[in-house]
Amino acid sequence: MTRRAGSFTTIGILLLSLAVAAAGTGIVRGTVRSGTSPVVGARVVIGSSADSSYTASVTTDQQGRFTFGDAPVGVVEVKVYDADDHLLGSASGSVPAAGETVTLAVELRQ
Repeated sequence: MTRRAGSFTTIGILLLSLAVAAAGTGIVRGTVRSGTSPVVGARVVIGSSADSSYTASVTTDQQGRFTFGDAPVGVVEVKVYDADDHLLGSASGSVPAAGETVTLAVELRQ
């Protein structure tokens, strides 16, 4: 009986892994601005409603841009933090399908 239960558990984990892989990933890119100025060097953290274990972090470039190349398909949220880890702003959107891109704009209060 234990052996059979172990087999079912293994099959269940395998099927779950295949379902997650089938969902695929897309690209989330965007900009962080304060008024008309880009926000340089801000930490951008992404999370996903579709995959609660997914999180990643990047830093904005000289134009205030950021890119995540492996975001799960579905609703995503980015949060922007300063060097002291204070939340500055956020934005959300949806990666429509595997291989597709969503562009977000985070506008900070002045």
